[in-house]
Amino acid sequence: VGDGSNPPIVDSGTGGLTMPQELFNFVAQEANNIASKQCKSQCKNIAIFSQIVPESCAVCINKVMPDFVADFGSNKKIEVSGSTLFYESTPCSGEYHPTWWQGPFIFGTASLYGKNVQFNAEEGHIAF
Repeated sequence: VGDGSNPPIVDSGTGGLTMPQELFNFVAQEANNIASKQCKSQCKNIAIFSQIVPESCAVCINKVMPDFVADFGSNKKIEVSGSTLFYESTPCSGEYHPTWWQGPFIFGTASLYGKNVQFNAEEGHIAF
């Protein structure tokens, strides 16, 4: 509802997860650290967020990427599984793209992955 200038925090129509640039830079650094250390043999010479990522690299990073947790206080948290960082762009292509990106703070489909979600559109609430 509204003119779209203040997007909702959770939006099932938005792919992945978007976050402010400063926070995204931290997440990108974490993914690059994982690629260069824990997934070194699978991610040789790959700039994680600047190109298509081969399947072996994406799968390795998705297995060890920490979950993204936004804590809104009063025991209200939204958790996004680290395993959602990359997705296969086309089935059986072996080409993976990041699903987390910089932008306005929107918890899209990545925040819904593996969860039962109930939206109350009348009241504007969501329950995980």
